[in-house]
Amino acid sequence: MVPPWAPSFAPRTFEHKLGSRRAKPGSALGALFLVPTSDHLAPFAGMIRIRFCGCDLSPDDGAPRYAEASITRVSRARYDGIAEWYDREFATGELATAPREATLRLLGDGPGALLDVGCGTGAHTAVLSEHGWSAIGVDISEDQLRLARERGLEVVQGDATNLPFEDASFDAVVSMWTHTDVEDFPALVREVARVLRPGRPFVYLGAHPCFVGPHSRFISAEGVPELHPGYWRTERYDEGPAISPRGLRAKVGASHLPLGDFIQSFLATGFKLEQFEELKTREYPYVVALRCRR
Repeated sequence: MVPPWAPSFAPRTFEHKLGSRRAKPGSALGALFLVPTSDHLAPFAGMIRIRFCGCDLSPDDGAPRYAEASITRVSRARYDGIAEWYDREFATGELATAPREATLRLLGDGPGALLDVGCGTGAHTAVLSEHGWSAIGVDISEDQLRLARERGLEVVQGDATNLPFEDASFDAVVSMWTHTDVEDFPALVREVARVLRPGRPFVYLGAHPCFVGPHSRFISAEGVPELHPGYWRTERYDEGPAISPRGLRAKVGASHLPLGDFIQSFLATGFKLEQFEELKTREYPYVVALRCRR
């Protein structure tokens, strides 16, 4: 049975590469057909086969399939292949407790439709669902989403900078740790603003830009951070003093935004900050958390 909140999660109409017009399920633009299916009764069923002049152009493994963000190709996600390790070490371990509690405190309990942007393995999404929210997750890593589905969650594979949802679809949005993963965090924030209903909360939590980045050796956030040149560096990095050979960033790399650019990502989109916190779990903070609305 489709849950009663399904209409709120209607996927966006999809743009194809032949022009600026938008295609809807079952429609034909020129000779391009987006053929709906009914093999999975979920809010996102209906956009998994692509046919052109009688030929099946449906994406292969690693590209968009059922309930994904676009009909253009998605490259292999950086977290594919390490999902179990990440889930064990970061999403469900001791390191996850304080950040998750801070997120819940800033968000509050449901009810309502909630989107978890960059949901990963769904460990945090599952907890949000336990607090009264009708939560759905979106992430680009199919490997991580596999674990989220095993948790019984409704999830979508998609690009956080091009979310596959209609405008004003959600009563709340949460995102954790994404500004150090995506190349264009302001675009992510703009997409959150688009799918979030007016006056509703966006809660974000992530690495502290002052003490976590290419300029700071702060392994496991223990002790005193050792600062180096590179604070203003904004390109992606996978080596340097910040990288531990056995850590997460040695496997997937990282992006960095100086604190001013990080805050401006929210302000430039029209969000107004209501709360900004540095988590006081260590001698020097490695996590910031905020709540904003527009």
